[in-house]
Amino acid sequence: NELCLAIKEWGIPCYIRVGYEFNGRWNGYDPAAYRQAFIRISTAFRENKVDNAALLWCFATDGGADFISFYPGDEYVDWWSIDLFSENHFADPKTTAFLDSALIHRKPVMIGESTPRKVSVQGGEQSWNRWFQPFFKLIKQHPHVKGFCYINWDWTTTRWSDWGDGRIEANSFIKEKFLDEMRSDLYLHGMKKKKLKKILKF
Repeated sequence: NELCLAIKEWGIPCYIRVGYEFNGRWNGYDPAAYRQAFIRISTAFRENKVDNAALLWCFATDGGADFISFYPGDEYVDWWSIDLFSENHFADPKTTAFLDSALIHRKPVMIGESTPRKVSVQGGEQSWNRWFQPFFKLIKQHPHVKGFCYINWDWTTTRWSDWGDGRIEANSFIKEKFLDEMRSDLYLHGMKKKKLKKILKF
């Protein structure tokens, strides 16, 4: 309840991934226990009338293929979410199955985490063709994907050093192509709260 009230008092739209990457073996969640926990959290948000928060149900393409056994139910989930890292994730049958199922359930999708893992930005045009172009193609092919988060990070300084440098600004070709993509009317960006609320009808 304290979390609900704090977010409600904050007052701006926010997205909360509850137990993200629920199907990841690194989390070790039990489907029944996970569903129960999600329902408890969702119920608390509803009862406290936290109208500025959306609860996301986040799938890991690197995890197991079975996602529906973890599903709490449409009435408890606002958005579906998926994390995409490797270049083979875009055409992965698990990705396709998840996105298709989200459409059937009439749920918007957010790409909760994304970064060009083991491709990096350093290849310039090659990196764009291998990772970025398929990434944006996937978004355009699935209109119910309504948002994405990109991890703009130099992974070479972390324990995941073989992921490479994912910073957009670290390669001039990638930077210009990315900025050009972001100029499309398809995307909304940071703006004054009043204008954003008007667009979101919030």
